[in-house]
Amino acid sequence: MPPAPRTRQQPRISRETATQVAGLAGQIGLSTARVLEMLLMAYTSKQITMADCPPYIRSGVDRRQLDVEIDEEVWRRADQQRKNDDMHSMGPLCERLLSAYANGTFTIGVVRTPQALVA
Repeated sequence: MPPAPRTRQQPRISRETATQVAGLAGQIGLSTARVLEMLLMAYTSKQITMADCPPYIRSGVDRRQLDVEIDEEVWRRADQQRKNDDMHSMGPLCERLLSAYANGTFTIGVVRTPQALVA
């Protein structure tokens, strides 16, 4: 099965959040792009909502473009969901999701489930 098509996205994210997320993602062997993609998937499947995230601060925040390659379908579904949720654009959505990850509201990891005993 070929990999899903990815597109380059450049949401504007606070520098502080971007730095925190890169450090946390690196600790579990993931890129910032992969963490964002997982958060977007959880958002579109309604596992997490904007009520779970810190508010977006419009001004007075030092932001930079975050260069990420995201699965096209994940980005499209998240873009549609944020429109349904009356969010201004993908930048604020991405920043709020990543801020919640950076402050520990959400975690991403691998969990080992118990195996059935074999007789």
